[in-house]
Amino acid sequence: MEKSKMYYTHGVKEYWIIDPDAKVIEVFTSGEKNWNLVEAYGKNGILTSPLLPGLQINLKNVF
Repeated sequence: MEKSKMYYTHGVKEYWIIDPDAKVIEVFTSGEKNWNLVEAYGKNGILTSPLLPGLQINLKNVF
């Protein structure tokens, strides 16, 4: 995953991977040396973001 390495190197604080086939969104935050998985949300979950307090996305509306 070259793109995620580039994001990490350039200071991106949060990174999402969305798999529309599996209906899953993984939220990662930058750690000391790599990305840390915060949570994996399924199609019935409510996605929240450590970086954006108050953000809530009902994934039933997405998938």
